[in-house]
Amino acid sequence: RFRRNHDHPQKHLEMKTTIRGIPYWIEHYHSHDDLPTLVMLHGFMGSSGSFYHLTDALREFANLVYIDLLGHGETNAPSNSQRYAPDQQVADLHAILQKFGGKPLILHGYSMGGRLALQYACRHPGHLDKLILESTTAGITDKSERDIRKRTDRTRAMQILEDKDRFIKEWNNASLFQNKESISPDVEEQLEAIQQAQNSIGLQNSLICFGTGSMSPLHDQLNTIDIPTLILAGANDEKFKQEGRILNDLIQNSKYSEIENAAHRIHLDNPIAYLEKIKDIIQEK
Repeated sequence: RFRRNHDHPQKHLEMKTTIRGIPYWIEHYHSHDDLPTLVMLHGFMGSSGSFYHLTDALREFANLVYIDLLGHGETNAPSNSQRYAPDQQVADLHAILQKFGGKPLILHGYSMGGRLALQYACRHPGHLDKLILESTTAGITDKSERDIRKRTDRTRAMQILEDKDRFIKEWNNASLFQNKESISPDVEEQLEAIQQAQNSIGLQNSLICFGTGSMSPLHDQLNTIDIPTLILAGANDEKFKQEGRILNDLIQNSKYSEIENAAHRIHLDNPIAYLEKIKDIIQEK
């Protein structure tokens, strides 16, 4: 696992705690009692380490909670694929967030983590103060397109078991991620290490039961979200710019922002602009 150098170890807690029968990896960075708590959910093939390069900056205006999602990073990867279903993962997240009850909670989700954040916000609208969605979608409304995506995800799942290294290489060559010249070599090395360390069973089951094709679209539920919501898309990410605009149209109290010099992974492609937007919504009264 990639480890940070912690300047204030007494304010940083790493723990593996059992949530609904599954050992989850959670990190808590506490800066000050008066700051809100920002919970960060990574994307597919990511982990808490995906955000380590942002930690020092984020801690200036928030207490942080990083979660390795089911089947990713150091959280266990159960072999039962149904354990990865959306309702199961929402229940896990709810149990985790209860540990930080009584504090202002801001939930941030990137890509796959953004879909989980959206599902959580729709099912538990009263448990969050703010919502941040980075490069994410409310699902696929057309059933035939959803079925095609489900088959694609199953094919990808088989590729992971057959040759994970090849899958990772092909995944990283996707057009969504072609903004690599802006990522520092250290962060790129860290990202590669995170991907190589992933559990193949966890990745496979995430695609089969928590892929976009397996997700019931949420469009008719988005009007239940009335908390301040920030929707981010990379200016070089045409697909998710469209998805972001859809979210912005359907969520009542939302702001949509396109980040220049960024594709899908905004927090990697343009961290300075990304941090400015995150800070603005967190400090907004």
